[in-house]
Amino acid sequence: MRKIVFYILLYFAKILKVFRLKYTSRFIYQMALEIKGVVFKGPSRYIDFNAYIDPTAGIIFGKDVVISTNVTILTHDYSLTTGL
Repeated sequence: MRKIVFYILLYFAKILKVFRLKYTSRFIYQMALEIKGVVFKGPSRYIDFNAYIDPTAGIIFGKDVVISTNVTILTHDYSLTTGL
């Protein structure tokens, strides 16, 4: 169920970005990542939709974090069975 809500919020954030509502889009995307398990200590500054964040072992971001495009953040080793 959490995965479905994550993808609904992600899709909604992408739609809002198309309509140039970047602050609302960023807020919705941050909510989606929090559902996935990412912890934020403040509002993010920018996180690209093409960044892959895997919070399997837990991850905490401070305020004003910037994550660019095509960034992969893993909190575990790169074995194929861990992130599935």
